[in-house]
Amino acid sequence: MEEKAIAFITRKDIHAGISNFIHNELKISREDVAEVMKKRVEEVIDSKIEDFLNSKYFQGLVERSIVSVIRQGVNDGFYGRDSFENFFTREISRCVHEMVSTKYKVKVEEK
Repeated sequence: MEEKAIAFITRKDIHAGISNFIHNELKISREDVAEVMKKRVEEVIDSKIEDFLNSKYFQGLVERSIVSVIRQGVNDGFYGRDSFENFFTREISRCVHEMVSTKYKVKVEEK
């Protein structure tokens, strides 16, 4: 009877083979992969922020903020256009920042 050798291939062997193929045959570096992933993450974050800004939740938040600002303006006695616009802009910015910062961790780097 003939003896046959049985070779076991481990996950580590498979990973090393795939890694070698990617680097040696396809000439793709770790930096290339990181750059592609970074771009994709930015696209996903942009998409999610766009979805949020178009959501009914955000629309309701804006409506509630407008009503609050109008009521506060009437009660506090500020009727000037600049003060209303500035206050409203700050309030919306604060709300958007709060919502985005609670859901996402965004890292911005200088090029």
